[in-house]
Amino acid sequence: MFWLALLIVIYSYLEAQFIKVRRNKVPLDNLPPSFDGFTIIHISDLHSSRFGVREKRLCRILRQTEGDMVVFTGDYKLRKTTNEQKVTEILRQIAGCTRPRFGMLGVLGNSDNEEMVEGIEKAGIEILSGGVKKLTLGEGNLWIAGIGDSPLLEATRALLSVTSLLPRDSRGFKILLSHSPDVMPLAGALGYALVLCGDTHGGQIRLPFIGPLVVKSEISRRYCWGIIREGSTVLCVSSGLGTRTFPLRLLCPPEVRVLTLVAKSDSLIKKKSSPQRPQRSQRFAHHHLAVLSLLGELSVLCG
Repeated sequence: MFWLALLIVIYSYLEAQFIKVRRNKVPLDNLPPSFDGFTIIHISDLHSSRFGVREKRLCRILRQTEGDMVVFTGDYKLRKTTNEQKVTEILRQIAGCTRPRFGMLGVLGNSDNEEMVEGIEKAGIEILSGGVKKLTLGEGNLWIAGIGDSPLLEATRALLSVTSLLPRDSRGFKILLSHSPDVMPLAGALGYALVLCGDTHGGQIRLPFIGPLVVKSEISRRYCWGIIREGSTVLCVSSGLGTRTFPLRLLCPPEVRVLTLVAKSDSLIKKKSSPQRPQRSQRFAHHHLAVLSLLGELSVLCG
C-alpha cells in the first residue's frame, strides 16, 4: 500500500509539470462575422515564483501557437508573499514568447495585488480589472471587460460597475475576463457571450468516477472545469498551470486553452438547444441577479 501511494504521489508531481494544449471551437450567438475564426489563447493560475520547467514549457507552447489574443485570468504569484518583482520578470519572459496581433489582456487573482499592475503592464499585459477594451476587426466590434478576484458580493458590484462602462451599441457582443467563475449567472443575465476564468484549478486532484475532491466555487460543481453553456452564454474555466497547497495534480493536467470563436448558425441552435434548458438557466440567472442586487442594497443600508 505504501508503494502504491508513493507511485501515485510521484505520478501526480510529474503530471503537474506537463502542460496540455486543449483546442476548442466555441460557437457563439451574435458573433460579428469579421470575428468568425478569432483565436484566444487562455492562460490562468500561473502561481509562479521562478522561471522553472513549467514556465519554459509554456514559452515553448506560445512560440508554436498562433493566436489573435492572449488572455490571463489571474493568480500570477505562487502565493501572496511571493516577491512581486520576480513574478513580473517571469511574466516579461513569458510575454516575450508570443506576438498576438491584438495584444495581451489580463485580470488579477486572489494571490495578486494592485502593486503588481504597473510591472505586469510593462511586461506587455494590459490589466483590465474594472476596465473595458474595444476590439475592431473589419466592420465588427467586440468588447472585453475584466474584473479581478473578490468575494461574491463585491464581484457582483464590480461586474455591474464595469458593465455600465460599455456603450449602448456594445450590448450585442461582449466577453468577460474574471478570475472566479462564480459570476457566471450574473454575466449571463447581463448579456455576456463568453466568460473566461480560472481560480478552481479544475479541482487539481480528480478521482475516476468521482471527479474533483475539492471544488472552489460557491455556486455549482459544474463551474469547476471545462466549457459550460448556459442559455446564450458560454463559460470556459481553465484548470490553470500552477498548483496550490501541494505541487501535485491527478487526472487534471495543467493546460493552455486555445479557443476559436465561431458564429453559431440558426440551424445549429435549433438542432442542439433544448427549448426548456435555456429558459431554466435564464430564470436562474435573473433570480440570482435579483438576490445579489438585494444583498448589495442591504449591505449599503447596514454599512
